[in-house]
Order: sequence, then C-alpha cells, then structure tokens
Amino acid sequence: MSCAVDPIEDDGPKSAYDEISDDERTTLVNKVADAIKDLPVDSGFWAFMWLAPVKKLRKWVEVFVNYSEVTQCDVVQSTKWTRALKYWTARLPMKDSVAVDAVPAEGELKKSKSTKRKAATAAPKDKGSPKAPRLDESVSNQLAPAVLAPALDSPVQPEHTRSSAAVNNCGKRDKEKCLVTGLADCVHKAHIYPSTISENSATREHELWWGRLAEFYPKEKIEAWETAISGPDSTEILPNLLCLCSHVHQMWDDGKIGFKFKQREPDGSAMTVEFHWLYKHEHGLRNLRTAPTNPIGLQRSNLGSRLHDCESSRILTSGDRLVWTTERPSGKDAWPLPSEDLLEMKWALNRLVALSGAADVPDEELDPDDPVGLAPPIAVETEADSVEERPDGRKYAYQPKAD
Repeated sequence: MSCAVDPIEDDGPKSAYDEISDDERTTLVNKVADAIKDLPVDSGFWAFMWLAPVKKLRKWVEVFVNYSEVTQCDVVQSTKWTRALKYWTARLPMKDSVAVDAVPAEGELKKSKSTKRKAATAAPKDKGSPKAPRLDESVSNQLAPAVLAPALDSPVQPEHTRSSAAVNNCGKRDKEKCLVTGLADCVHKAHIYPSTISENSATREHELWWGRLAEFYPKEKIEAWETAISGPDSTEILPNLLCLCSHVHQMWDDGKIGFKFKQREPDGSAMTVEFHWLYKHEHGLRNLRTAPTNPIGLQRSNLGSRLHDCESSRILTSGDRLVWTTERPSGKDAWPLPSEDLLEMKWALNRLVALSGAADVPDEELDPDDPVGLAPPIAVETEADSVEERPDGRKYAYQPKAD
C-alpha cells in the first residue's frame, strides 16, 4: 500500500466534530440540561451526548426526562461512561457493576460518594410520581441476551496469538512504511480494534462494554462493528491491521489522532481517509450545554508534537487526506485494505476518548468510593406477577446486585 497526502481541499479546514452543528442535537442536549438544572456532568457522559447519532440520542432523551432528579443526577455524574471509554484504550478492565442501565429503575442505585455529593443540589425523589418506562425496555431491546443475564464468573480466556500471515501481508501491502508519515523506521503492524479487548470477548465485562456502546449507537452499527472481528481469527486479520511508526501508533491508541473514512474505490484498490489531530481534554465535570471545541487547521498535539510527510517534509494538518492503496485488492492471495467498519468504530471512539480524558484518567477518579464501579441492578428472568413484560415476550424484574 502506498500513502499519498493531499492538502486540505478548497472548502476550507475541517473540524473533527461536525456533529455539534446539528440544531436538533443542541435542542436535545439543552433538554437534558434543563432536566438536571444545569448540574455539571461527567466528561464521558458529556462526550457521548455531543457525538452520539441523533436518531439514537432522541430516543434516549425521551426516556431520560421521565425520571426523578435524583436518578438523572446519578446517570449524568456517574463515571461509568468514562470507564467504558478507558476500556477501549485497553488500559482498564470493565467491572461487573458497569451494566447496561444508563437510566436504571428508580431507587435501585447504591449510595456512593457521588450520590451524597449531589444530595444538596438534587431534589428528593417523588414517591408518588408515575413509573416511567425503563430505558432498556424502550431503547436497548436490541442488546444481546447475555447482557441481560445474571452476573456469572467470567471464563478463563486463552490469549490470542498474532497471525504471522496477516502480519507479513500487512508489511507487504503497506511496503513496510508508516501510512501517515511514510517513515520506514520503527514500524508497527497496528491493530484497529485492539487485540487485548478481543481476548476478553467471552467475558461478562466485554458484553457490558458492548451494551454501554449500544445505549448511544444504533443496532445496525453495533452489529457491523462486532461482525468485522467475529471470525475465527478475530482481530488477527489483514483488514484490522495497518503499518504505523511507533509514535503514530501510540498517538492513535491514546485518542490523540484519528482517521475519518471518506471513500473507497469500487474495485477496492484505494481508499481515502481524513487525518485529524484530536486535542486531549482532562477528565472531570463539564457544563453539558458547552459544545466541544477542536481548533480547525491543527498542526500539532496538545504537547506540541508534529508529524511530517517524509517525502515532502510537509507538516500534517487536520483535514489532510491520506490515500491508501493495495496492489492486490481481490483474489485468492488478496491484500485487502483496512476495514471501513473498524476504521469508523475507531474514529467514533477515539473522539470520545479525547473529549472525555479517558486515556489518562487515574483509576481513583473512577467511582473512588467503590473501586469496582457503581453497583447497579442486574436483570434476572422471573415468573413473578409483579414484573413487566418486554416487547420480546420475556419478563424481567430488576433486583439489586448482591454484595
């Protein structure tokens, strides 16, 4: 594969966050901000709200606004959003307590330090208010049944070994050069979807992580992302690999840069991606109404690092287009280009990581009073008369997780 750098097109510098200009998104964000009376929110939640697809966000907000102020505060200030994003950086295992419960049933959250901190600003729960539909009943029905099952001990997972064939073909396809800088020294065969996450694919923690993403991303998108690495070789496939020099690889995994897929040639011989610097934010509380900012035309990272195209010595700028090619797009011994679905997933999550500050947040900041995270209710199948019936015909009651 060769790499060519095209300067920013005539329509001007590009932003990494085109979504924030959507008027409906702003309306939905303001609706949530009104409901919580402008209480500061966790930076992970803030990032999801500003970047999640509007169609999914619209349904989520419809359910959220029906809950009491106490429950709403628990949701928006919980660090579970940031924890899920740190898991993507392969630096933190998800915990059993980070379940698919973005808006849990009233009164089912354990008291935590964050809940006590919010008590002064949140109104008492209205015991007489009508029961609102649970989010997982009206929005997240598409989640895998495993996510709705009781917590079980996670099975021991064998470590995935790297496929020598895929690694060798990656080097041949990319000509052993970094696809961003053209550098031929210190080149890594980098995964798009981290192999370390794939090693946890049969664990409950992994299912919970996918469930967290499914709260804000549509079913078809989640399925496409999962399918891309669901084969017998999992992440050890050529479409999940590309050559990057060591420092570019690290920046990409840390959410400091991103590649936005633009187009692919019909015969699969070339694809175009847009390069972006992603300014890293610190983890903490945010004003939900404040939209993300990422200066256009960036030529460096927060810390001043720059990247150059080795052939032209040109400094890489946000919005530059990279053209990646392969000499064998099809056939028995094909060297296919990187997966569009996996690149899209990495682009979506890297931007969330950058905005939330998840890559570098200390573990102590993630629910410090409860190191394993919030302990939300888990869903259990039951024959009790008092349970509610889901659209799929099954019945579930929500019970607090035992200590």
